[in-house]
Amino acid sequence: MDQPTYTVSELSNLVAAAMQRTFPDEVWVQGEIRDLTRSRNGHVYFSLVEPGTDGTESLLPVTLFASERYVVNRVLMRSGGAVRMTDGIRVRIRGRLGLYAPRSSVQLRMTWIDTDFTLGQLAAERQALIAALTADGSLVKNGSLPMPLVPLRVGLVTSGGSAAHADFVTELHRSEYAFSVVLSHATVQGTDAPVSIAEALERLGDSPVDVIAVVRGGGAQTDLATFDTELVARAIAGSAAPVLTGIGHETDQTVADLAAFDAMKTPTACAQRIVAAVRSFVERLDTLSLAVERARRSVIVRTGSRVDHYAIRLRGATELRLAQHRIRLETIRTSASAAARRTTDRSERRLRQTASHTVRTAYHRLGEAHTSLIQRSDAIGAEASRATVRAEGRLDVLQTINQSRDPATMFARGWSVTLSGSGRPVRDPAEVEVAERLRTVVEGGTLTSVVVESEEGQ
Repeated sequence: MDQPTYTVSELSNLVAAAMQRTFPDEVWVQGEIRDLTRSRNGHVYFSLVEPGTDGTESLLPVTLFASERYVVNRVLMRSGGAVRMTDGIRVRIRGRLGLYAPRSSVQLRMTWIDTDFTLGQLAAERQALIAALTADGSLVKNGSLPMPLVPLRVGLVTSGGSAAHADFVTELHRSEYAFSVVLSHATVQGTDAPVSIAEALERLGDSPVDVIAVVRGGGAQTDLATFDTELVARAIAGSAAPVLTGIGHETDQTVADLAAFDAMKTPTACAQRIVAAVRSFVERLDTLSLAVERARRSVIVRTGSRVDHYAIRLRGATELRLAQHRIRLETIRTSASAAARRTTDRSERRLRQTASHTVRTAYHRLGEAHTSLIQRSDAIGAEASRATVRAEGRLDVLQTINQSRDPATMFARGWSVTLSGSGRPVRDPAEVEVAERLRTVVEGGTLTSVVVESEEGQ
């Protein structure tokens, strides 16, 4: 009996009819979205993929027509916007299974989505990852790094040119601190995002940055699934610099947030956190500067007070010493004057005695000569003249001697009186010692000297 031969369309119709009999109602299918595209007419096309244990993949084409897309979007909105259909997201969807005749391929015409399934999958995977990272210490590794006092060199991991990039950099520039930003571009959404972010962090490891910021704008919870991956979390944990995140979420933290040094809700808040660290250092520096200035002024005031005190004491001691010197000088002058007067008195008495004796002698000789005046008048006259001249000469000598012994005359001629430290006149070098302070009285005042060397007369 001959086997029937079908045309392609006949076979496709038979298969389609068999599928219709086998799956008369809509079916639920779960898998990972891959290669999602949106057409201009509003249709959405993607593949639902299930990786096999042997490295192969099972793939089911899915079509979401514009007519059903409105209903699916309303379901997504009821989840609070937490689920968004993007590549790499595991979903549970409902649709009618059919055969696409032009290609004779099986496809699912999607009509509904179970958002709880997706969120549950994400939550379960997230909790399992958190448990693993907690067990090996990865969640606290980056947080244990020291934050630099002045984190001015900032590494930035984000999509270059994005709104998140602009918001972050604008906030740093607004602070007017001298920030230097090194951008390491990364894809922050989609199946390639985890690898891209990890590589961007690795590139910054070769740059001299103080801190690294990982930022992106807000989105659905499924959009942020990239930051719940083990690859991103371990890249943050292995960073040599503190990592700050600003991933645009408002409620739950991502695993990347938990692994980072610190986490903020938005890129702007992340930049503000870095600015606050620098501002805190500047404020502490200003506070220390004020404290140093106050201490400096206090030292100056205390030192000035001490200097004034010592100056007053020195002035008082100097005035006392000067008064003592004046008293001693006056005593010396009084003693010298008294000695001079005594010397003058003695000289006058001697002069009077000498003159009286001379007169008596002259009278005696005149009396003797009177008897022979006639015979020796000429001789007597000559002798009297000579005696008178001699008497006047002696008188002049005595006056000269008397004047030379006057202390005032002696001082005027350059004579001086040297007194020891105890006030005694120094007459012999042996009376003083080396380093002893001496005072020398001259006509114009008193000189103070120190004995360096003494020599006795030869």
